[in-house]
Order: sequence, then C-alpha cells, then structure tokens
Amino acid sequence: MKTIFVTIPMGLIYRNIVQSGIVNYLQKAGWRIVILTPAYQEPDFIAETATENIVVEPLIDYSPKGLEKIIVNFRNNLVFTDTTKVKLAVAKANKEYWSWFSKMFIHVCFGKMKWLNNILEKIDNHYFVKNLYQDLFNQYQPDLVFATNLIYHNDIELIKEAKKAGIKTVGMVMSWDNLTSKGAVHVKTDKLIVWNEIMKKEALDLAGFKEQNIFLSGVPQFDFYFQPDKIIPRDEFFAKNGLDPKKKLIVFGAGTDKTTPNEKEVIKILDDFIDQGKIGLPVEIMLRLHPKAFLRKEYGWVKDLKHIKSELPGRSLASFSDVWFPTMPDIWHMVNLLYHCDLVINTCSTFTIDGLAFDKPVINIYFDGNQNNVPYGKSIKRYSHQAHYRPIAEGGGVKLVNNQDELLQAINDYLKDPSLNQVARQKTLLQQAYIYDGQAAQRIANYLISQLS
Repeated sequence: MKTIFVTIPMGLIYRNIVQSGIVNYLQKAGWRIVILTPAYQEPDFIAETATENIVVEPLIDYSPKGLEKIIVNFRNNLVFTDTTKVKLAVAKANKEYWSWFSKMFIHVCFGKMKWLNNILEKIDNHYFVKNLYQDLFNQYQPDLVFATNLIYHNDIELIKEAKKAGIKTVGMVMSWDNLTSKGAVHVKTDKLIVWNEIMKKEALDLAGFKEQNIFLSGVPQFDFYFQPDKIIPRDEFFAKNGLDPKKKLIVFGAGTDKTTPNEKEVIKILDDFIDQGKIGLPVEIMLRLHPKAFLRKEYGWVKDLKHIKSELPGRSLASFSDVWFPTMPDIWHMVNLLYHCDLVINTCSTFTIDGLAFDKPVINIYFDGNQNNVPYGKSIKRYSHQAHYRPIAEGGGVKLVNNQDELLQAINDYLKDPSLNQVARQKTLLQQAYIYDGQAAQRIANYLISQLS
C-alpha cells in the first residue's frame, strides 16, 4: 500500500482537498492517506476524516527565526508584481516607511539578480532543515508528500525535510493570488499543481518552476457546481431561508473590517435603495458574511439593516488559520444561493468567480462608501489593480462601479437584462477556471497517483 502525506492547514483547503473528493479518490485507489493538520486533536475534524486508510497527524507550527528569517524576508522582497506596487502604496498610506524603503531598495538593487535568489534558495533549503517530521517519516514511510499550501512555512518545512529524505513532493498553489502576493516560493516541489494558464506563467516567471513540472488542474471547489441533484426548487429554497420567491435575489459577498472597512456603508446604501424604492424590480438581498466573521466578531451592525438578511458560512474551528470549518450542508446552501440568485455583488474577491461560474452578472464595488478622497493605499480601489485581479477588472465581464449612482444603475440594468456582458463573463470564467467541467478533483487525484505509477 502506497502512502501519501497531505497537508490540510485551513478550512479553505479542507473544502478544496477533502470535501471536493480528492482524498476520497486517493482512498479508493488503495492509498493510505496521512493528513497533517493543526486540527489533529479536533473531534469533529477527526470524525469527518479519519476513516479506513486515513489517519490524522499534526502539521507542526513553524516560523523562521534569525538568519533564516532574514533570508526569507529578503527573498520575499525580490518578487515584484502589480500587487507589490499596491502593497507599497499601502505601506506609504500607513506611514510604514521602513517597509516601503526596504521593498524598493531590494527590488531596485537586487531584483534582476536571479543568481542571487538561486544561491539563497540553496542555502535556505540545505542549512535550515529542522527534522521536525523525522519520526512521522519513519513511522509511515511516505511515498509522496502533497503540500497544499506551498507558500506557508508549515508546509515549506515539511517539503524541505521530504526532499532531504528523498521523498517525492507535489505542491499546489492554494489560491489565485498566492504567487503574486505572498512572496517567494521558498522550496520547489518536484511537481506543481495550478488552476490555470495565468498561474502557470507566474510559476514559471516568479517561482522558477520548469514547464514540464507544472500541471493545470482547473479549480477543485468548482466541482460542487456540477451536482444537479443538490439543487432544490426555487420556492423551496426561498421558503427555507425566509426569502420571497416573487422577488429578485441579490447576493452580497462581504469582506472584513480590515480589508473593506467602508463596506458597511455600501451595504447601508443598498438597504436605503430598497427602502426608498429606487431599485426597479422587487428584490431580496442576502449578505453572506466573510468566514473570518467568526474570529473578528465585527458584524453586529447588520441587525440595524431594514431589508437585508445575513448569514454566516459554515462553522468555526480555532485550530485553522482562517478559523473556517465548512460543512457540506453549508456548501450545498451556497451552491443553491448562487444558482437561484439574479446578481452577485462583492469587492474584488473570489466570490466574483463563484458568481461567474453560475453565469450570474457580477458587480464589483469600486468606491469607499460615503468616504471621499480616501488615499489610494487605503482605498478599496487598489484591489482591482492587484496582479491576480487585473485580468478580471480589465476583461469586461464584471462591472466596476465608482459611486452609488453607478451602483444603482448597474443593479437596475442587470436585473432588467442579465445577459449584459455575458460573452465576456464566460471568457473570464474559462480564463480563471481553465477547464470548467466538474472534474478538477478527479484530475488532481489522477495526477498524484500518476507520480508513483
């Protein structure tokens, strides 16, 4: 029996790797799966994962220190993208002048020295290996290590030790923004899984992977959208959630106070639109709160909204870095919410491509509520300029609104004619999803199995 180590450090990855079916495919193929996770002592996690040929062990918390930390920070600052430019503006706006200076200095003086990055990578990978997993390697004798969160140090340390031990490694880029926003890839896995061609190019140009070692999979969480048996009738879904099936449904995907501090003003504007009868058709608005609402407890103000309902996604788990522990009922709820809605609104988040996956019109907020003259480094406008989001913002399939008048106009236009921008929407979806067919999890599992065939 072959054994694979799989890292599950957070709820988002639990959804994408376990609940999407990847682990189940490996299990059916006869593999023993050792899940490494900070949730290794959580009863609910163990109950949902530790079945036949699946065991749960700790993913050890690790942070670089001393010289290793200096090298890590230096290499992170060698990666310079459109997202870096946004971060520089944020540093200036927050008067973090040392952060701004250090990034600029390293980029200007050393940014073109790929040989220097290669040397530092070899030093990092050779001299800073802690042997935290030696006992687990001896106990389970893994044939493959699958690191699902390639740019975070818990996974990085595991990969270093696996490579030192001669164990084959496969990494996965957790999300679409990671390669352009999280700094360097500090240790290269033997193979790398990415969603699409854009991420493949980033892996080549920014992380130095070779083309033959990169596999394009599509987006595994989109597989949930190809389950027609999970769709319940509109009237039933609306009744279950206290919604009026005679009204159009708008879904608003919220950020956090940290990322979108003025978003509550935008939501209040929407509430006033309904109160004042400005929206041309009768509507319901469901505010889907950010998973980190569990941690931040920052949404007490929603109780003052007159016409907007709200919901929390899933459940919380403090062991996960994102504190989100999705349930399958909540996943199917979101599938139905998107399937039955008429319009999606958010501030340049992954909720955009969830909306596009259902061919729903999408509006992105491009103004700071009632605040004028917000410095660029603190304005939500900066999000559409990040490297991973530019293709969407510039693709024509999503409407960016600059003020509340444009927001109202866009809502009325889309509710009247949801086919607006439909061709561009579909083009953007395929650009981000690569292959949109509900088989991404199967492809990823097959690819992992092929590495030891």
